[in-house]
Amino acid sequence: MTGLDSISEVVKITVKYNDYDLTVTSRENCDLYDYIDFKIDQENMMLLLVLKKLTSDDEGDPIYLKFIKMDEGNKCIFDEDIHDEDLKGVLKSGYYTLVDGHIYFRN
Repeated sequence: MTGLDSISEVVKITVKYNDYDLTVTSRENCDLYDYIDFKIDQENMMLLLVLKKLTSDDEGDPIYLKFIKMDEGNKCIFDEDIHDEDLKGVLKSGYYTLVDGHIYFRN
């Protein structure tokens, strides 16, 4: 297995009239993290990734939250482990919205 086999990517496809462009917006090591969910904020060109460390089987383990600014060269602007059980449940369920740089849930 080569180093490229263990990389997972989130790819943005821009469709044109008779062509398309592919842009890699995020690249994660599959040996360390697994994708749970992602959301896109179209207004701010922001990608939110919700990841789980593969080594953690316990429900009490944190999940990993990462924000990427797609219009600034796919720059990571925030990454943090989330330990709050209620917030972890919302993020794992996918029942939230990302609008104008804010996460909304229970509304």
